[in-house]
Amino acid sequence: SLSQARVCEVAHAKSCHAAYWAPDGSQRVVSTSFDDTLRVWGPKGGAGSSSSGVLDPTPLRIIKHNNQTGRWVTPFRAVWGAAGDVVVCGSMTRGVDVFDAATGAQVAELKSELTTAIPSRMASHPSRPVLAAATSSGRVHVWRC
Repeated sequence: SLSQARVCEVAHAKSCHAAYWAPDGSQRVVSTSFDDTLRVWGPKGGAGSSSSGVLDPTPLRIIKHNNQTGRWVTPFRAVWGAAGDVVVCGSMTRGVDVFDAATGAQVAELKSELTTAIPSRMASHPSRPVLAAATSSGRVHVWRC
């Protein structure tokens, strides 16, 4: 049953507009904020901990990313790749930035001349190496990754 008891809190310096659990069962969370960071949070007690959703208040990784979408673009929401090894987020350069979740290093930038608007919403296929990125122009762009 659901409980109203809050189990933990982790924080950004500015407004946070997304948080998603890793699909691999690692109890990690990725969050996106207007403080220009994507943060990967891990379970209190480290990997393999049975912390039941309690996150360590110190992020495992802080990834610098321009999240200033301005007034007309929907705020970015970083999401996990299907395997939980990468974090993906739209970019103001009309691409999709792909980061290694463990190191924070950018490992790819997915771009196409057909992407004429900023992709702000992402979805990873649950079992295939495919990523969908939606834009406010009414298009969804799909990449193999």
